[in-house]
Amino acid sequence: DYPAAIHVTVTRTNDNSLHDNFDYDASNGVDFTETLYPAGRYRIDISSATGYSETKYVNSGSWQHNDDDN
Repeated sequence: DYPAAIHVTVTRTNDNSLHDNFDYDASNGVDFTETLYPAGRYRIDISSATGYSETKYVNSGSWQHNDDDN
């Protein structure tokens, strides 16, 4: 279960470009959609003031993109 408020940071890993850095209401759960463009690997950090912390990595695009990092 998530706390009532979470902070989400989305960073593209190969160039450290920040795509999201915002607080979200999670009091009714989390339904989060983010457009990850350009293709590549993204780090998603979720945290809260109550100490909750989680990190996920997501690959977008396909292997054909020469800017994907592994």
